[in-house]
Amino acid sequence: VLISTLMGGVSGSGAADCAMECKILVPEMLKYGYSKPYSAAITAATACITPIIPPGINLVLFACLCECSVGRLLAAGYIPGFLLCIAFMVLNHFISKKRGYVGGRKKMMEGKKLVKIFLSSLWALFLPFGLIMLLRFGVCTATEGGVMMAFYSIFVGKFVYKKLDLRRMPQILLEAVNSTAPVMLILCAANLFSYYMSWENVPSTLTKLLLTLTGNKYLFLLLCNILFLIIGCFMDAMAAMIVIAPLLAPVVRALDINIIHFGLMMCFNVGLAAITPPFGTYIFLVSGLLKMKTSEMIRDLWPFIGVAIIVLLLVTYVPWFSTFIPDLMYGTM
Repeated sequence: VLISTLMGGVSGSGAADCAMECKILVPEMLKYGYSKPYSAAITAATACITPIIPPGINLVLFACLCECSVGRLLAAGYIPGFLLCIAFMVLNHFISKKRGYVGGRKKMMEGKKLVKIFLSSLWALFLPFGLIMLLRFGVCTATEGGVMMAFYSIFVGKFVYKKLDLRRMPQILLEAVNSTAPVMLILCAANLFSYYMSWENVPSTLTKLLLTLTGNKYLFLLLCNILFLIIGCFMDAMAAMIVIAPLLAPVVRALDINIIHFGLMMCFNVGLAAITPPFGTYIFLVSGLLKMKTSEMIRDLWPFIGVAIIVLLLVTYVPWFSTFIPDLMYGTM
C-alpha cells in the first residue's frame, strides 16, 4: 500500500504501479504465505492510489481539458490519496489477522541496524526524489526523466552497490519487454473499445441523461459518481475523461461546485473503475502478468472496492479534503 502511494509521486500511472508490484512484491508475498488471489487483489486495488497522488497523469489531463489550475489540482490529491492509503492499510491489517498472514519480521528492527540500512539505501532513495525534483523544476519531461533515471539505476547498480552484472543486460531487457508487452496490448485493446464507445455516443448520451435528471448539486455529484463508475468499467480512464469532462465542466460551475474538488472526484472515480469488474483495466493487467484467471482475484478484490467507495463518498461530500491544501498554497478561489 505504501509503495503504491510513493509510486504516485514517481510515475503517476496506475498501470506502471501494477506492473512493478507484480514483478517485485507479489513473489515476496507468496513466499511469506499470502494467497495468490489476495496478493493480486491488493496489488490491483492499491494501484488506484497512484493516479490521484501528484503528479497523477489524470489530474493533469483534467486540468487541461477543463482549463483549471494544474497546480491546484495536483495539490488537491494529497489528502484523498493518503486517506485511501490509510483505509487500505487498515483493511489489509484485519484481513491479514483473520487469515493468519505474517510479515517478514516478527519484531521491530534495532535502531542502529535501521540507520545503517537507511544510509546504504540513500543512493536508491534518490531515484524517486531526484525524479520528482527534475519534474517539479521543469528540467525534463516525465519520459526524459524516466530515461535519465534508467541510466542512473544502471550506474548505481554497477558502481555503487556492485550487484549489476552488465553481461546480463540482454536478459534484463528481454524480461522488461516480456513484462511491458502484455500491458501495452491490454491498454491498446482498452483504447480500441473506448473508441467504439465514443463512436456510438454512449458517454455523451449518458451525460445528457444525467443533466436532465436534477439541478441539486448534491444529487448531481452522486449521479456523477455512478456515471463515472459505470463508464469507467468499460472505457479507458483517459478516453472517458476526454469525452465527459468538457461536457460536465460548465454545469459544475453553474451549480457552484468547486471545479478542483470535482476534478479530483472524477480522477478518483476513473481510478476506482479500473478495478471494477467486469472490464477493469488493472484487473486484466495483474491477472495477465501473474498468469491467473481474473475470476480468481475478484472475490478478494470486493472488500477493497467497498472501502474505496466509502472514501470516495467522503471526498465527494466533504470538499475540504480536496480544497484545503490548494487553498493553503494558492489562496482561496
